[in-house]
Amino acid sequence: MLATILLLEYIEMSVGGSHILLVHIPLGVALFATVVATLPMVMKAAPVAAEPALTEEPAFGEEVAS
Repeated sequence: MLATILLLEYIEMSVGGSHILLVHIPLGVALFATVVATLPMVMKAAPVAAEPALTEEPAFGEEVAS
C-alpha cells in the first residue's frame, strides 16, 4: 500500500510539473482521500501497559518511623 502511494506521488509530481492539470488535480484528490482513509490504521491507539504495583516506600523527604 505504501509503495503504491509513493509511486502515485511520484507520478503526481511529474504530471504537475508538466502542467497536465487534467490528470494532476484528480490524482491529487484521490491521493489525499487515500491518505486520509489510511490514517485510522496508522493512528491506532497503543495498548496501555498495566500500572506498576504500589510499594510502601516512603515519599521523598518523608521520615521513616522505626
